[in-house]
Amino acid sequence: MATWSIQSRAAVCAHCGKGFAPGTPGHSLLLASAEGDLVRLDVCPECFQALPEATVQQAEAAWAFRTPAASPSKAKEAPIQRETAEHLLRRLMASPTPEVQGVIYVLAILMERNKQFVERNLSINEQGQRVRLYEQRQTGDLFPIVDPGLSRGDLPMVQQRVLEWLEHPERIPSPGTRAFIAKPRRVFRHIKRAKTLVLRKVYR
Repeated sequence: MATWSIQSRAAVCAHCGKGFAPGTPGHSLLLASAEGDLVRLDVCPECFQALPEATVQQAEAAWAFRTPAASPSKAKEAPIQRETAEHLLRRLMASPTPEVQGVIYVLAILMERNKQFVERNLSINEQGQRVRLYEQRQTGDLFPIVDPGLSRGDLPMVQQRVLEWLEHPERIPSPGTRAFIAKPRRVFRHIKRAKTLVLRKVYR
């Protein structure tokens, strides 16, 4: 799998140009280009049905989606500030380095446990690492997350780094703006509850 950045869901169908209104269904496909990159294709149900069967079969991944319906009601408060975790994840992915891969991976799993992310595809990159492709349920953005191969002994250090960077974003070894800070103890309890899921992903 080629290295690529976060990809957002299109606002209109790639074939007919019809917009994806709130609450409407659609389909997403990941297609390999001639250069070996993955290209996202978002289409409406009618255009999906009109696609050649070979195109769908050759897709690296394909799934149905429904855009969020417009609602005046406020979402229930999450155990961890969702926008904070996602903001930190996006910030780290903007300039990923080996020292932040573990944090990126744990943040993605926390977002999955929060039902913010759903895993859409699992592939192997040129370095032999597993790459999990997560979709943000509300926005449809795709996040390619490299599995760094964490061991049980790595988790305490990674958890501590997550807490430290949420509390002190100025210590993050990459440029960016200061994020809203959630209370560390609250975040730590949430990380502890997600630890089993992290270990399950590590040894899958």
